[in-house]
Amino acid sequence: MSTRQTPTGEAIVPKFESEYDVLLLLLPLPLMLGVVGAVLTSVPVAVGAGVGGLPSAALLAYGLFVKPPMPDRLGRRG
Repeated sequence: MSTRQTPTGEAIVPKFESEYDVLLLLLPLPLMLGVVGAVLTSVPVAVGAGVGGLPSAALLAYGLFVKPPMPDRLGRRG
């Protein structure tokens, strides 16, 4: 038999275990800012998405090549 828990009304607070969690959170932000900026201005959306995608690609490259995830950096033993 399963039991149902009633919500306590507390806010859900994200817990960031490592800096890579923050990196994953930040990856889509420049792209979205580029698209929103293009929609609000007269710039074509493709240009806004392309320009916004450059910082996203730079963040991805940083996370993969400059500071790659390794077991000791993630707080785990491997």
